[in-house]
Amino acid sequence: MVACGNEDIITDLQPDTIVRLKGAGRCEIEHRKVHPGKPPSFRRRLRIERGSKRDYDEFASMHYRAADELGFVDKVFVMRDGAGGDLVGIVVYSHPPLELALRNQATDGRFSRNPKRLNRSLRILRRLVIHPDLRGCGLGHYLVRKTLPQVGTDYVECLATMGEFNPVFEKAGMKRIGQYDISPKCGAALKSLRAMDVDPNAPEFVTQVCRRRRVREIVSGIVYDWYTATTGGGGCRVERQSPQLLAQTFRGLIGSRPVYYLWRKGPVS
Repeated sequence: MVACGNEDIITDLQPDTIVRLKGAGRCEIEHRKVHPGKPPSFRRRLRIERGSKRDYDEFASMHYRAADELGFVDKVFVMRDGAGGDLVGIVVYSHPPLELALRNQATDGRFSRNPKRLNRSLRILRRLVIHPDLRGCGLGHYLVRKTLPQVGTDYVECLATMGEFNPVFEKAGMKRIGQYDISPKCGAALKSLRAMDVDPNAPEFVTQVCRRRRVREIVSGIVYDWYTATTGGGGCRVERQSPQLLAQTFRGLIGSRPVYYLWRKGPVS
């Protein structure tokens, strides 16, 4: 229920009943037919155009993985509030990791051990961010759906931790292939830490990563493997990271069960 004196919100809110107060205890009641799924009126003025990696700086803090890098970026698309207007959304497509089990399952292994074909025919959707003021209006899947054909490859994939709760990529036309469980290496790392009476979710975990060599080795090994598999340069990047960032990245990895999505030009087999 919304109480408001402005009727210009009726188109977007799609109320089924409107009560207009006329004063002196009188009111007028109007029952309306609702049109579910109708896009917001302001979407008509939005513009999608090519962007650059620098545009992401404006959105990085709005993403839950703000500390992670984007990898080898290929294409960036931004959404503006009118021609030359403020940025309200961004989607980043990058070169993919060399091997993913669910990718091989969905494509019958056509990209397995074939980096040339992989780089030629497939990209990964690395980031999708909509300004917080406009979330919930269906702009996320709209931006992805409009830009997927512009990536220029036969396949686009995505790993989304939030895919377990938010079907935005399915609404954009991508097919949900499956969900990853915690990796055996992460499971072994957790077991080793527990044997040392170390809890990754405890407040003192950062201090333990900093001061206990074995704890840092375990954490760094998991983070190194992830960087190497996704964006490269694992060794150098781990060496540069503070204990705080190592701990944060490790926590994210052990708590992540991403959903794998795939899109292709035509039906996904």
